[in-house]
Amino acid sequence: AKPTEKHLKEVKRIFRYLQGTVNTGLKYMKDSGFELTGFSDPDYAGCKDTFKSTSGGAQFLGEKLVSWSSKKQDCMALSTAKAEYVSLSACCAQVLLTLSFLSHKDHRKSKEEDEMKNLKREIN
Repeated sequence: AKPTEKHLKEVKRIFRYLQGTVNTGLKYMKDSGFELTGFSDPDYAGCKDTFKSTSGGAQFLGEKLVSWSSKKQDCMALSTAKAEYVSLSACCAQVLLTLSFLSHKDHRKSKEEDEMKNLKREIN
């Protein structure tokens, strides 16, 4: 790769944007609901060059968006059913990844709580 001045200018622009968003974040309150819902929707043979479909998906925790995706499928679907199947399998994979993250977070939280209790015992 041969980066040019244009590339450097764009990287600097990205860093300026990131610097301005350091304190920006998402807040998920406990009472906002933790039901995980996934949606998927492909277009069938949407690419005019390769006739490949594009999968789109979104996952919500309660009413809050936690992840989304849009990706051209690796295979060429020969039917709308196959395009739907490929898109749905990608959505399910993302739901499982989110569930894994949430269960790991709960496990880590309970481990931290146990460590805090042990520390309090040692201090007293």
